[in-house]
Amino acid sequence: MLPKSILIVDDDRNLRHSLALILQREGYVVETAENASECMAYLRSGKFDLTILELMMPDESASILLPKLMRLYPRLAFIILTSQAGAETEAEAAHLGEHSRLTKPVTPEALLKQVRSSLHIPNGGSHPLREIKLHA
Repeated sequence: MLPKSILIVDDDRNLRHSLALILQREGYVVETAENASECMAYLRSGKFDLTILELMMPDESASILLPKLMRLYPRLAFIILTSQAGAETEAEAAHLGEHSRLTKPVTPEALLKQVRSSLHIPNGGSHPLREIKLHA
């Protein structure tokens, strides 16, 4: 089974790098983008199973970008990443639909749990590639 591919879209370079390292250690293939333009360029390749998308980006907010991505890539799973949990964020999340959400700061455990859930990998289970490595 091929490893799952994840695109991380956030304008914080350090956070992108940290999230990518956590996911790569679990066997996922990860690319990162710092803005909506880079996100769109990566997604045109069609190779991603999941996109982790920052709610507020400098060039285009997720409230504008996400509906566009959902139309273009209806089979792609999304996790919305936000720095605040408040009434405004709740309203924004409701507007964006029923997508998984993570609030910063994100712990490795919370990230991996949400990614497994979004990719329909059994909770507590490893990524298939990781399982192969352990048995090889």
